[in-house]
Amino acid sequence: MTIQDRPNQEGTQFAPQTDIIDAMSPYTDCPDSGLLEWRQWTPSVKQMRNALRLNLITAIDGDAADQAELGNCPATTMRKGMGMITLAGLAAGFIPFLVNWFVAARWGTVAPFVSWARDANPMVIGGWRLADTTGTIASMGSWLPAWLAAGLSALGVWISMPLHWLAVWVLYGLGVLVICHILGATTTLQRFYGGVSYAALPLVLLALTPIPWIGPLIGLVALVWAFVIYVRAVQVVADLDVGRAVLSVLLPLVIMTFIGLIVGLGVAVLTLFLFAF
Repeated sequence: MTIQDRPNQEGTQFAPQTDIIDAMSPYTDCPDSGLLEWRQWTPSVKQMRNALRLNLITAIDGDAADQAELGNCPATTMRKGMGMITLAGLAAGFIPFLVNWFVAARWGTVAPFVSWARDANPMVIGGWRLADTTGTIASMGSWLPAWLAAGLSALGVWISMPLHWLAVWVLYGLGVLVICHILGATTTLQRFYGGVSYAALPLVLLALTPIPWIGPLIGLVALVWAFVIYVRAVQVVADLDVGRAVLSVLLPLVIMTFIGLIVGLGVAVLTLFLFAF
């Protein structure tokens, strides 16, 4: 006789404890629940295709076939979202990685120095071009062969892209989730982060931004597409109307921009004060 079958003092049987077990380990009975199964780290291609078509309900919850296969298991999880964002970030950074490697190898330096010199090129301070100094630093030699130093530095920039995306996914998503709950949403952390992770898919097009002229336009299209998917995902997972979903997505951006401006202004005033005295 199991604990569920033993009667209590009033002669009734204990209720099965499956709810408690499911709450503690929600993926125990899910198909392919092993951590090394790739299906546990990315949504299916069909789900991603539906997300790109803005069919977020089917993408997040799966179609009839997915639901029949998974049962009570979620079709989209935070783990799958994390894997999808990582792969999308690596895909988006591959062509820039090759470009950075080639350019840095030509300069005989590392990729961050090349980027620094490019950004400093238009800056002139008291008749002194900042690019002159940064260009000199960028051309400094390395104890490694130029192609290897350039390749390793470009590789570091490439790997950092999905890490940056994951940080934005977590931190910005937390702000959106807070606003959603203020506006009446009752979604869970698991469902929310899994749903909004599909917004990373269009950002793969950022891989084409190094293309002259058309690259920035493609990047703009990717950002708008990702924004629309994010808003639509918030609608689905938080059960909000379009207006409240857009507000939930935009308000954290406004708050972060305002805080950034205040901090930047404070740093500028402090710098002027220190140089004045």
